[in-house]
Amino acid sequence: MPLVTLRTNPCRWSKYAGCVMCGYHLGANRRRITDEMLVAQTEDAITRLNPKVYPSLVFTSNGSFFDRAEVSDEIRPVLAKKLRDAGFQYLIMESRPEYLTPERLRALAKAFAPAGPGPLGRYPLSVSFGLESSNDFVQRYCINKGRHRADYLAAFDLLDREGYAYDCYVLLGKPFMTAREDVADAINTIRFAVDHGVDYVFVMVTNMVDYGLTSYLHERGRYRLPSLWRAVELLERLPDRYRRHVQIKGISHAPVPPRYYARTCELCTEHVKGAINFWNQTGEMEHIRSIHPCSCRQRFAEGEWSERSSQVLAERVLREYRTLADELDLDRTLVPAPRALGLTGVAA
Repeated sequence: MPLVTLRTNPCRWSKYAGCVMCGYHLGANRRRITDEMLVAQTEDAITRLNPKVYPSLVFTSNGSFFDRAEVSDEIRPVLAKKLRDAGFQYLIMESRPEYLTPERLRALAKAFAPAGPGPLGRYPLSVSFGLESSNDFVQRYCINKGRHRADYLAAFDLLDREGYAYDCYVLLGKPFMTAREDVADAINTIRFAVDHGVDYVFVMVTNMVDYGLTSYLHERGRYRLPSLWRAVELLERLPDRYRRHVQIKGISHAPVPPRYYARTCELCTEHVKGAINFWNQTGEMEHIRSIHPCSCRQRFAEGEWSERSSQVLAERVLREYRTLADELDLDRTLVPAPRALGLTGVAA
């Protein structure tokens, strides 16, 4: 399924604060983007993609397709109609939940599927969310998502009412967390998403992008990319009814190429990537079970996977935030108070 990312104005959240690992802002256009520019980009994409070969298309912006600061409310249905007229049959877009409204969803559905929803009451349309974690603390303090779980539940409910499908991205490789905490949180988030009607869960393995907090911490030895064995552990630990909704992404290509991707070792990285990609294509767990043994998995088990912390997650977050404030000469009042992090008996 091809991915077309329009070069729009930057994600509004990235301009204000931004998620700790995101590099989408690097692909945004800093000039003011006009509707005419978006039409030209769409027409160019149509000339490059054959809808008979690729009937389904991920077509989105550099943040939220439903944010009028990136794609105006007037031009969004025009672009959808162009894609429909070209022969594309299914459209997937990405958005933060706060930009979805019944009016925007209905206008786009009318443009792309004027005959109305299918026999199951669904349009051939889907919206993908960067949920990342279903834990509000992790969302706020480890990822800086700027949303809460309740926001996504409200968006799911709206999309259900309007006849849209919906998917979620879940982050693997969250800062401040041990590998086991990270995998456990991802499993909980996948369960949450599937139990609330999500069709697909795309587990995004963190890669290293420039100008993000994860790269800043990495350069100072306080963060490292997860091993790809962490993704394998996740698949092995998921019950089948949840696992069948999951695909592993972020390991080999991205709209804005990162500095580098997660890996295992020189001998087996491509082999492990290949097995994961076969899993994505087929959903057959045999591809994961047949990964050849490599000594680096034992090193992963004895190293990254066995790490423990004497501090609870909130204490680690507070320590790191205080260090960042000192390093970057920030006002210490910007650091959350211990009580806001759920810590008692810790000096402010």
